[in-house]
Amino acid sequence: MCSDSVQTWAFYPVDVLKVLAFQNYPEGVTKTSGFCANRRASPPDSAYRVSNQIQLSAPTSQLFPGGVFPEDFSILTTLRPRSGLQAFLLSVYNAQGVQQLGVEVGRSPVFLYEDQSGRPAPADYPLFQGLNLVDGKWHRVAISVEKKTVTIIVDCKTKLTKPLLRSDQVSISANGIVVFGTRILDDEVFQVNHRISFFSPSGLPQFLKYSPCSPPPPAAPSPPRGLVLLLSHEAVHSCPADALNPAHTYRHTCVCSRPSWVENGHLS
Repeated sequence: MCSDSVQTWAFYPVDVLKVLAFQNYPEGVTKTSGFCANRRASPPDSAYRVSNQIQLSAPTSQLFPGGVFPEDFSILTTLRPRSGLQAFLLSVYNAQGVQQLGVEVGRSPVFLYEDQSGRPAPADYPLFQGLNLVDGKWHRVAISVEKKTVTIIVDCKTKLTKPLLRSDQVSISANGIVVFGTRILDDEVFQVNHRISFFSPSGLPQFLKYSPCSPPPPAAPSPPRGLVLLLSHEAVHSCPADALNPAHTYRHTCVCSRPSWVENGHLS
């Protein structure tokens, strides 16, 4: 990862599943069918099924070797949680064991965020009430943090924006651990057929579009600048250019796309 300053990031994809050794299928991780079991113009998708007996973690510094967690970023994932589950997909802790970031899925997803000043307070964590992600179906989810708002897009249709009452100058420590599938002290573990998830600056969705199980177009857009943490070994899909920009209204039809820098699950 290269950075000219804390504010300027060069494009550098990081395969988080590789860091967590998913490719070695540790105990509790198995391969299963993905979002599209049958594609007309490309191989079928596959996914990782994660059991509730494991907890996968890695030092945050392995994902951010420059030692800086981005201030604005996006999280994109394709997932199918167990019906009725309420658990954390991903958590970031500092060296003192304080949870700084977390994405909790359930019938009303929660975005947990705590900066160096302890803001926002737990009572002010963004809650996306009534947005059920645990109905037993596949969902494509995009979460974008930009300045003092957090926006969630589900299946390229449902879009909700909530205030994120963090400090004016924020810092998330990269000197801790990232935990996949649960929180450190939770008994419940996130079970998911997990296909795609990555972090990026908020401009990332400008180069990807999708539609379920349709063939990709002949050419893919150019990749964006910015840090990318990739959790996938298949084609990457996302929402239209303005889908994560709260200033725009989402009116696009999704189409399929495979970025040129991802081929057969490997970064080109």
